[in-house]
Amino acid sequence: MISGWRRGGNARMISSSDPPAISTCATPCRRCGGYRGNARGALHPGPISAYDGARMREAGMAEARRYRINSRDEFLAWEAQAEDRYEFLGGIIRMMAGGQVVHNRIAGNLFLLLAPAARQHGCEAFQQNQKLAPDHAQDVVYPDVFVTCRPVRDEDQFIGGAGLVAEVLSKSTAEDDYSWKWELYREMPELRHYLVLDTKAARITHYHRAEAGGPWHIDLVTSRQPLLPLALLDVQLSLADIYAGTSLLTAEGEA
Repeated sequence: MISGWRRGGNARMISSSDPPAISTCATPCRRCGGYRGNARGALHPGPISAYDGARMREAGMAEARRYRINSRDEFLAWEAQAEDRYEFLGGIIRMMAGGQVVHNRIAGNLFLLLAPAARQHGCEAFQQNQKLAPDHAQDVVYPDVFVTCRPVRDEDQFIGGAGLVAEVLSKSTAEDDYSWKWELYREMPELRHYLVLDTKAARITHYHRAEAGGPWHIDLVTSRQPLLPLALLDVQLSLADIYAGTSLLTAEGEA
């Protein structure tokens, strides 16, 4: 099965009998310039910015177009031969662009805060170089930070689930992080926390639930509510610690 997302609709599973989203068909996507399958099988995960579209073209989508990527295993084999890092999400191969300093500071701070708390609970924190490939889908992504409480071996190529996932916003990923990545992550049974961290202000959107299968709740963490409670790890993180070293804590309206 291939997991795909349609704009304005619910998550939909695509049968392996459907044409692949990336194939030998040379039909360019009008939105982003990437390539997809024929009309019956074409999937596009929603609008993609001009910046992201340019990155996709620069990444050599013409090369990806030579392959029929139907599964996670096929993508992993393809990516192993590529020079750069890619994600496979909704049937689309996308290049991972480098982040700004503010993005890396926030992600690094969060990882350093989560790592010791995770170890104390028999879990482990990972940064953006580690693949997350949820068991329920064929997608392969690189979250900025995530925590898994599953046993992980040194030789594992990817991890199949997480209890906490965090994405730091950037110009090219903001819409994805709030939409179809969230749709992917929320289907992981063990997920308890999904964090979306702003890079324009010291602000975190926190999706959380008390237990697997429970209802989701959304809180906004700002200077007016500066603590981020994470029940999974029995810890509260400070907004000041997460955004340490950035100029965002003193930004107007968030001071």
